[in-house]
Amino acid sequence: MHQLVIIGPARFPVARNEKRLRISDARRADLKAHEAMARKSAKRKAFPHGTDDEPIRSGDPVAMQRIVTRI
Repeated sequence: MHQLVIIGPARFPVARNEKRLRISDARRADLKAHEAMARKSAKRKAFPHGTDDEPIRSGDPVAMQRIVTRI
């Protein structure tokens, strides 16, 4: 979080600046969350049956073969 200290008249620009900083921090967190969800969505679309390092999905047409090879 950003911290800006201004000494001046009581609460002159301090409260307004703190509010702006809180809002900007919240928006930055929203962007990070959106990026993570977008990457996850793109990966699901690119690999609808999962990858080798993920758990076996029941919708995978070769799920039984993967289970047998793991056992």
